[in-house]
Amino acid sequence: LAAAGELQWVSVLNPFPPRLRALVAGPTQLELTVVTPATLPAYEGWRVLFDHDQLLSRRGRTGPLNEGLQPEHVAVICDEFWWQVFGSIAQLKRGQLWQALHLLDECRDKLAQIMRWRRDPGRPFEHYANLERHLAPEDQQALAQTLASYDLRAIAAALLCAADAFDPAARE
Repeated sequence: LAAAGELQWVSVLNPFPPRLRALVAGPTQLELTVVTPATLPAYEGWRVLFDHDQLLSRRGRTGPLNEGLQPEHVAVICDEFWWQVFGSIAQLKRGQLWQALHLLDECRDKLAQIMRWRRDPGRPFEHYANLERHLAPEDQQALAQTLASYDLRAIAAALLCAADAFDPAARE
């Protein structure tokens, strides 16, 4: 944790299993989960930071925190993006515009991340830091088209723009 920078804030995301979010100086946010060998998920992206008894080291990865972009990073973002799109559409059908807007915002976050990775794959864990410098003008325009007001048609149009922009960005 010391390598990440000065600790600004820690909050509890979930008491069971224990999950914490730590905000450190700069654009770094860490999510920490306390696990046992039985509860460590199969996802290969887990990084084991503390393992005094060497129980988890075989299943998680160790190494520097600033590794490059991995295929599983892209797969997770793609999965999350499409679930958010379909969730937002479902909320629109129910007339839940605030929830649809919230899910659209999460879609936009995933779109911005995948666009950044396309232009700057060497630093996969920076989201919005210097985003304007890393995105081409057409990417910035596509991202701006995903903004919507509290209106069913505006949200639907923004979702379509997000989907249109995400597909080619994720394929690259």
